[in-house]
Amino acid sequence: MIKMDRDDIENIYTQTVESRASRKVFGQMLKGYELIYGEFEILFLLLDKESLQPTEITALLNCQPAATSRIIKSLHQRDLLSYTNDLDDRRQVFVSLTTSGQTLINSILA
Repeated sequence: MIKMDRDDIENIYTQTVESRASRKVFGQMLKGYELIYGEFEILFLLLDKESLQPTEITALLNCQPAATSRIIKSLHQRDLLSYTNDLDDRRQVFVSLTTSGQTLINSILA
């Protein structure tokens, strides 16, 4: 077990509250793009990557595999992500931004 003093705990608490407030404000801004925060996270993560496997996305975002799958499916249905299979092992699936996905994430960041 990690031992923390009162100041450490208060700092963590303050950062958590501030993070939630920032995320809420950012979430409101994303509504204008018809995105939720989790969708933005995946699009942003893929911005500088050629492609990633869903398991890599799950690990990088520290979230549940089912949530990652649900969000990826939603983004794919909206033509913001595409699926490709590994040429050597067709069981391996990769996701990448489509042109529409790149355009959307770049407009958010502009």
